[in-house]
Amino acid sequence: MKKFLLSVVALLFVTSTFAQTAEKAIRQYGFWDNWFIQLQGGVSENFSENNDRANIMKLLSPVGTIGVGKYFSPEVGARIQFTAGQARNKYITNTINDYYHINFVGGIFDALFNLTNIFGPYKENRTFNFIGIMGLGYEFCFKRDADSKGPFADHSRTLSPRLGLQGDFRLNEAWSLNLETNVNLDADNFNGIVYGRKYDGRFNILAGISYEFPVRGFKILSVVDPSVISVLNDKINNQRQEIENLQNQLKNQPVPEPQIQTKTQVIIKITPAVVVFKIGKSIIEENQKAALYYFAHSIKTNGRKVTVVGYADKGTGSAQGNKKLSQERAESVSKALQEYGVDPNLITIDTKGDTEQPFINTNDWNRVVILASAE
Repeated sequence: MKKFLLSVVALLFVTSTFAQTAEKAIRQYGFWDNWFIQLQGGVSENFSENNDRANIMKLLSPVGTIGVGKYFSPEVGARIQFTAGQARNKYITNTINDYYHINFVGGIFDALFNLTNIFGPYKENRTFNFIGIMGLGYEFCFKRDADSKGPFADHSRTLSPRLGLQGDFRLNEAWSLNLETNVNLDADNFNGIVYGRKYDGRFNILAGISYEFPVRGFKILSVVDPSVISVLNDKINNQRQEIENLQNQLKNQPVPEPQIQTKTQVIIKITPAVVVFKIGKSIIEENQKAALYYFAHSIKTNGRKVTVVGYADKGTGSAQGNKKLSQERAESVSKALQEYGVDPNLITIDTKGDTEQPFINTNDWNRVVILASAE
């Protein structure tokens, strides 16, 4: 029994480690996310004393379960089940040759391993998932056949380890059908008779239905290199400083003398701005809005026209999808400029998709919108 428990702990640890290293990153989920409830019913075959001398069909017994569980990652989950059923056996002595049954209830904790996701990529809408089961239960026998003959104990209890496999068939976003087979090991005295065996066994076949509560499923995110973020932040800070210097220069420009008939136009160069986006996203992050605000302020101050050019990285997605994504990014920036007071007539939108990559050495940097003012 100790070896069994140690095996469960070791397998949980190894699988969790595999899950964390195999995927890019999993969005953080709360305690109440990815829960499910499950109802199952089926038959069991009891392997105990005199099993080889019994009619296998007469040993078939009903069994049912109701349980609740949770997935912690696409690969690893757990469930707690309440089970109730009947185990049929055969009792043979010199004077007795008879079948009898016992009724039992129990609770079982199972570790669940989604083998499909462990050995393959995670897909939220996959139709079929193959799940491994390793569990430990506590079962109580409370009633035996009143007509049976023999020196049966009044009741018994047992710790019951089990192993199993389940096929889960997805019906829609919330519901799925499952077919499960598992093997339980019970103490020899569980059926009321001690025959010198170390364990009795039960083979169960169950069919059931599961409902997954919202929030359900997992989102796999791309891990961003902190060094890339640091470089982009440095560029933003440098641009802010340059904007402030240019604004100070503008304030210090001398006022033209009245007698001068011609105007001298001071051309202020506004540094292009870069708005960085997460993979597959067109929403402007909070840490990008400060630089965008300063750029918009400079445009308003100088009455310049601005070109907003959207890009997408070539390493992700299709050309058609990237074209649409770059358009959405450019429109998002244009809308923000207008919210900061820029006249929409001064804004021109252009989209490049992944046909042009402004940062040829770093693919992730190309998830950007670049803003440039007209001279």
